Amino acid sequence: MTSGRSERTRVIADLAWLGGVIQVAFGAALLATSEAPVVAATLAIIGGSATVLAGTLVFVRARASWTTAMLAFALSLGAAAYAAWVAAPYWRGALVAGVLALGGLLAEWTDRLPASAGPRSGGRR
Repeated sequence: MTSGRSERTRVIADLAWLGGVIQVAFGAALLATSEAPVVAATLAIIGGSATVLAGTLVFVRARASWTTAMLAFALSLGAAAYAAWVAAPYWRGALVAGVLALGGLLAEWTDRLPASAGPRSGGRR
């Protein structure tokens, strides 16, 4: 039995779930350190939770789910950049979360490019 979901939908939902879970774990790990950067950890947990929720909305095809996913990926990317700046010893976790958020944004916007932007536009240059 096949569902009507496209591969793009599945990839974006998977990136959102994976990135969100990693970011929530990263935020919890930041809170467990001796000198916890509370703001960075809280932003990481909120951004990761929003990303997981957005991935679920995309997967079940809710209205405005693509907009929600874009905003959640942007929030996740911003939280990862802030955590990498504030909690410098833990930059690897922030880098992984940021790369997954950026990958989600790129995967989401790849299909939205106009037809003339691709290499097979058909026109001569």
